[in-house]
Amino acid sequence: MASGIVDELVNHPGGVLADAAIGVGLGVATAVAAPEVAVAAAAVGAGYGAYQLYENVGGWINSADTVANPSQHSPEQIRQAEIALQGFGKGTTEFLAGSAGATSSAMAVVGVKNFLLGTANSFINAMTRPHWDLSHLPPDILAKVTRPLFQLDLESNVLPIATGLSATQAITTPE
Repeated sequence: MASGIVDELVNHPGGVLADAAIGVGLGVATAVAAPEVAVAAAAVGAGYGAYQLYENVGGWINSADTVANPSQHSPEQIRQAEIALQGFGKGTTEFLAGSAGATSSAMAVVGVKNFLLGTANSFINAMTRPHWDLSHLPPDILAKVTRPLFQLDLESNVLPIATGLSATQAITTPE
């Protein structure tokens, strides 16, 4: 098995990188898709993986037993078992490369998406909410404080912050 992993990394690095790139693509697609799509894709992937494990685990165990007990098997059986275990090592390497690509890219996309949404939300909150609480100020002081800071909208007759003081009251309040 170890020789299959080494062989794959040394002699086929392009294949390993291709598996990682495919994983990256799948990870990005899953991360930007609707959650239902991502869950369905994960379920299909897990189901396929479980099926492959079910189909092949008996052969891998058999091959491992053959290699572990060479005195009970012919040289040809041992050679075939070693080839099977090398294939298992190669497949494991490809699986791990793809999984690493998918997982890291999905986490990166979700992280960037959350960062952008969080930043946009913070910006919107900063632009739409008052930065200080002026509700405790008397109306005459409030008018003096807010008049230079905000353009009064005389048409709507309301200050653009939640003060409860109308524009008419703010204008008519003595200074």
